[in-house]
Order: sequence, then structure tokens, then C-alpha cells
Amino acid sequence: MKPARPSAIGIFLNFVERLTMETIIKIKPKELNTRLIDKIKKFAGKDEASEILISIKRSISKKSLLKKETPPQTKARIDRAIENAEKGKNLVRFSGEEFETLFGLLSKKAS
Repeated sequence: MKPARPSAIGIFLNFVERLTMETIIKIKPKELNTRLIDKIKKFAGKDEASEILISIKRSISKKSLLKKETPPQTKARIDRAIENAEKGKNLVRFSGEEFETLFGLLSKKAS
């Protein structure tokens, strides 16, 4: 007897189980506030598997970088950072509550 082939519905449901959704929100530091954090938390939902990744992009002039390190030094530093990120080393992780506390402290300093 031949093994039963999975149905199209079974294949689709298996695919949906693995489906993920990513949203990128770009804002200026002055736009970050507790109201926005609350909206992001609500959007992320209560699913334990959900996670929020915060990436901060700062502008640095080429001139200031070149003064501090040579191009090979820059490449080596970036390669180390990529390797560390892939291995999960030297990463900073914190809860939403910790983020709110940190944001509150930093926003007070910036004022």
C-alpha cells in the first residue's frame, strides 16, 4: 500500500504555521515616546513567540571614522561585530519594561 500523500490543505496549514511577519518602523528619536511604545506592544500582541528588535542607526561622518581607524581596521571591526551577532555574543537584550525605564532616563537627559 502506498503512503498517503498530504492534501493541499495540509501542506498550506503546515506553511502557515511557519509564517512570520516583520514590520519596520522608522522614526526620529524625538518621535519615540511611551504612547508609541504602547502601540508597538499592542501590535506585537501577547504571543510568547513574538519579539521586538530595536536597531539604532546613527550618522557618522566619513572624516571622523577615517581619523580614528584605517580602512582595514574598520573592516576588521565590522567583521568582528557581524561574527559576534551571528554567535549571539555581545548583544544587549532587555524587556519592554526595562526599555521604557531606559527611554525615560535618556529622554530626561536629552531635555
